[in-house]
Amino acid sequence: MTFHTFNTHSDMDAVSVAHALPDRFAATLWANDSNISGTSVQYVTGGEHEVVLSPPYVGHYMLTLKLDGARVDIVRRVVVNCGKDKVAIDGGAACGCEAGFEPNTDASGLPCKPCDVGTSSVAGASCGVCASGFFLRDLSAEPSKANCKPCTEIDGVKCGWNATIRTITMQTNYWRLSDLVSDVWPCGGSSNASSSCIGGETTGRCVDGQGGPMCKVCLRENWYYMDGDCKECPTAKDAVYRAIGIFVAVALVLAFVRLLFLFPERVPVDLRSLTYLILRLVRKLLAYGLQPKLKIFVAFYQIMTQFGSTYSVRLPQYYWDWMRYFDFLTFGLDELLGVPAGCLAKDFVKRVLLSAFVPLVAIFMVFVLLALRAGYTRIAQHDGQPVWHLQAALSDGLLWTTPFALLVTFAFVPSVSANIFKAWSCQGFGLTQTENRYYLREDLSIVCYESDAHAEAVKVAIVLMVVWPIGVLVLYAVLLLAARRSLLSRTPTRLARSTSFLHRDYYPECCYFELIDLVRRTVLMGWVLLIDETSSFVRILIGLMFSLVIFTLTVIRRPYRHWEDHYFAVSSQFMIVVSFIGAMAVKLYEDVNALAEQQGVYDLSTAVFGFDSSEGIVNLLLSFTVLMICPLLLSTLVYKVAQEGPVLTCLLRSTHKPPELTLMKGQKYHLFNSRARRITPPQPASACACSRLPMLAQTFGALGRTLRLPSSGSCRESSRPLSAFWMLMTLTTSRSWNSMWRRAPLY
Repeated sequence: MTFHTFNTHSDMDAVSVAHALPDRFAATLWANDSNISGTSVQYVTGGEHEVVLSPPYVGHYMLTLKLDGARVDIVRRVVVNCGKDKVAIDGGAACGCEAGFEPNTDASGLPCKPCDVGTSSVAGASCGVCASGFFLRDLSAEPSKANCKPCTEIDGVKCGWNATIRTITMQTNYWRLSDLVSDVWPCGGSSNASSSCIGGETTGRCVDGQGGPMCKVCLRENWYYMDGDCKECPTAKDAVYRAIGIFVAVALVLAFVRLLFLFPERVPVDLRSLTYLILRLVRKLLAYGLQPKLKIFVAFYQIMTQFGSTYSVRLPQYYWDWMRYFDFLTFGLDELLGVPAGCLAKDFVKRVLLSAFVPLVAIFMVFVLLALRAGYTRIAQHDGQPVWHLQAALSDGLLWTTPFALLVTFAFVPSVSANIFKAWSCQGFGLTQTENRYYLREDLSIVCYESDAHAEAVKVAIVLMVVWPIGVLVLYAVLLLAARRSLLSRTPTRLARSTSFLHRDYYPECCYFELIDLVRRTVLMGWVLLIDETSSFVRILIGLMFSLVIFTLTVIRRPYRHWEDHYFAVSSQFMIVVSFIGAMAVKLYEDVNALAEQQGVYDLSTAVFGFDSSEGIVNLLLSFTVLMICPLLLSTLVYKVAQEGPVLTCLLRSTHKPPELTLMKGQKYHLFNSRARRITPPQPASACACSRLPMLAQTFGALGRTLRLPSSGSCRESSRPLSAFWMLMTLTTSRSWNSMWRRAPLY
């Protein structure tokens, strides 16, 4: 920086000195009492001398003039600045445009112009960095308006001035594996204050005692992860007490019901009335066909909870918050015992073994108890003689255990199979722009495809796969094949009655449909995990195609006995098909966006799909489901309840159960004598039959629902002939109902 100042010198009489004063006139520049070099004096003309100043920095200086060493002028103050629209740079050694501006090269006359949106600059330089709130995603590109992306494109990050993909910092409750990728994950805490991901660093920082992906790995022994934090496990004593309490409570309820039926006089009247009321309500619900509806709903929920873990679809947090209310329907061991899964067993392999063998042990214990009871009953029937028919006792024990075993396997086979197949369920986290590192979803401390722990988990899963998803399917097939002939001929046997859980809800010709539903659940919840995690979109595609096949088969075959069960099953399967379509759209949105960003193209998914984020797709599909499907289901249930009349059942005093209509070998019909008086005047036989149908339907309700007998009014109005397996007679008799029940062949 060079500045010029002029001074006119005169003699003692104030007459200008019109000649130069070489080597006698000097100028000195001062700053902070220090002599600053960089001044020179040059004679101009007419007694004027030019003082040339070259201050090194912008600031305030003092100038003194001396002649022959003596000061000849007052001390002058010199202020050095950069002028309009410029600021000092390099510590005041130079001047340039202020930060956020760059030199103007157009003809507007302004020395500086502001940087483009998203870019910024240091003082005195051109706009070559990203502004605060923006970041440079592609490190190989130069910062510019097109390359500097808004920080809002990535949830959970902060972008300072001159930020790049490597220097953006994580907010609280967010984490990423590498600073080379934009793959940022929420840590899942209930709030930022309680999150284990502290943030403030480029990859996310975990609180003490936690680590791994999303800080979900508890590093301390006997601690488990839940809702963003590691908590200490309850003691083993508490878990044992809780399990014993559940067992004792169930045993007391069963013992009380047994006492109520055997010795009702010993039960207080008020308690007896309340219990009878509850049992009547339960019986009425069962009369409405509650079992198939519960089975359909449980299967629907178990499948819907697998989209995140099985199909690698990132769904909004509120979706999982709502689904959490029905976690008990997964029938996980931790849900039933009230003990966190991480406390049952720290290791993934041990947890899988525990969940696989506990139901089998429960079935075996029930079998042992019922076999002992069968043996004791046979000894009692022989007047206390020590006659032990081991084969017969085991046979009775197996038949009595079959309903319990079928119920347990139906409830647990999806969850156990899902746990087994989770040995192949891995979650990928971005390591570089083109590479992911995969961790086991159920145990994020295990690295998939690379570690020995994962190899061991796969070996154990292969063995258990033969026991549960394959073994249970074979068991169901063998039982249904053994009972098929009796079901088709309508001649129930002990085996058919023991396996009624499998075929009661379907027409006899469709008794195999429980196998189809089991295959559907195990395929959608487990078998697709055998497809590599890198091909998770193929999993969704196979799940969609398989669901469409089962949906079409259900619509065409109509296997359910009751029409409302058919509509309920079809609606739930349709919702699953819609969910798979939505999962496919979400997966495409995320994958296309990630692939385009690797190629330097951004916001491609937004341009193609028309949604700002994948959450918009989920919201649209959920709204469609609620607005279209729920009213249909509600109207179906309301119509069914409105059409149902009172349900009355006649019980036998000997067994406290409805009579069983069993056709022995060689028999084809049942004969019943009614208590009705002889009708006067005589009416057609069909009218008599119609008038007696409600009474018989009350007594033999199970067979009445099976045969779909009409009401008396609709029977009289119907023009078609009445065809049923019941032979009705109008003989006057005063015999009891039990004595009237005869089993005789009619030809």
